[in-house]
Amino acid sequence: MGERVVFAAGRVADALAAYGGARGVAVRPWVVSLRAGPDASLTGHVASTGHWLRVYRRRLRGATRRRAAAAPQLERLVGALVAYRAASLALVIVRRPPLVCHLWVTPDGERVVAHFEGVDRRLVGEATGRSPGQD
Repeated sequence: MGERVVFAAGRVADALAAYGGARGVAVRPWVVSLRAGPDASLTGHVASTGHWLRVYRRRLRGATRRRAAAAPQLERLVGALVAYRAASLALVIVRRPPLVCHLWVTPDGERVVAHFEGVDRRLVGEATGRSPGQD
């Protein structure tokens, strides 16, 4: 990944609220969480849009093969990344343990282009005393 950028949580909350409202996406809990500490800093990792596409196309293939529950969400993510025409995006990760939300934000922090929500398996493993993937 390339450079790091720092955004105020309030700015990301505003961009996420606009993104969710425009698409009817249920991101309100994440917006509320970000607005609880609007002056907090969030670090984003900037990389080319092509980089993010390569990574998440590979993850989508694996999830599809395994018939993982995340496959439909990964498919929407890849579609949003394909539709985005600019050169780069910043990945910002927001946590509400054990939940995690990955946000792909324009490098200026003005717009959320895509998101992916899930459970941080590392934290689930800590809570259960088991390693991720251990049955």
